[in-house]
Amino acid sequence: MDIRKNAFAFLTFEDLFGRKSDYNELEQKIERQDNIAYMLPLLSQLASLRPNSNDYALIVSDFMKYLDFLMKRELDSAKELYPEFDVAAGMKEIQRRFKNVMRERVFSSPQVSMFLMKHLMVLGSFDSDKEIVDSRLDYIETITMLLMTADHTSPPSINGILVEVFRSYMFYSMSELGTHLSRTLYIYCDLARKEELFGNEFVNINKKFEEQFGCSVEDYIFILFAMYVLFQKKLLDKSQLTYNWFQDVDFTFKQTKLTEVANDIVKSISFTFEEANEELKETYKNPWEFKFFMEKPLFKFKDEAVFPVNMKFLEDNFYEGLFWKMRSCYPEDDSSFQAFFGRPF
Repeated sequence: MDIRKNAFAFLTFEDLFGRKSDYNELEQKIERQDNIAYMLPLLSQLASLRPNSNDYALIVSDFMKYLDFLMKRELDSAKELYPEFDVAAGMKEIQRRFKNVMRERVFSSPQVSMFLMKHLMVLGSFDSDKEIVDSRLDYIETITMLLMTADHTSPPSINGILVEVFRSYMFYSMSELGTHLSRTLYIYCDLARKEELFGNEFVNINKKFEEQFGCSVEDYIFILFAMYVLFQKKLLDKSQLTYNWFQDVDFTFKQTKLTEVANDIVKSISFTFEEANEELKETYKNPWEFKFFMEKPLFKFKDEAVFPVNMKFLEDNFYEGLFWKMRSCYPEDDSSFQAFFGRPF
């Protein structure tokens, strides 16, 4: 990964308004929400964008349209406390500051988006049956919370440059999907099946996988790749964030022979709001702990409708996720898989 192209510092509430937001205020803001369901698909898309992509430029442009509203609301609050405050002058100053800051900052960060998601899933109220209306006020509310969350994402005791380098590697780096996918298919589905190449060391990992999960490795990869492509196609449809950021598993595979298998595979890497609410209680304040999302990158919004927490985490399931699924087919004290696995690679 080229750090020069992938190291980004993200925009914070303090960058725009000159004061760091209060963490307790953020938590209270979340708890006051009637339903956080509308925020999750927006944050998912923001977590899936990369700052050096064309799509990102569209989001920044979209954000600029509503920045005046966000600024005026903040400055009106200041005027209530300080009646002599000049709102117009304040807006000009923030606009100037924003232009300067955006030369060195990115608007959205996968880390901040997922950090806020964790807070929403632990502190928020969720109702998937309530209709989501495409509201610009909801969009602004989401962005406001995102900026506030950014204020509390980097540990202040760690050297800033080291934080950004590590963050870039963990959240912004993207693999060559085609290369990795071809390599995975070749090793698992071709090379690892050639018993004659390995003699007594051969372990039929493909057979074990099919017995455990009821599908071949090819089917597993195909199903995840199909979901990935459909989400990628939907990302920034009509050049803006959308609330309709779902894929129905039954509908997607209903014309194939993989409907039942697809449901099982998607279910194995999906989680519900209730599961997240329970699992994240101990870690939601940690901006670097995303193991739960990495293991289960798809959020089950309603019935069979899912969307990814982060597209990168979904993509990782083609490689690391497949390895751990394969490993789970064997007892912990069974070394046969480990001994054989290194041979094809």
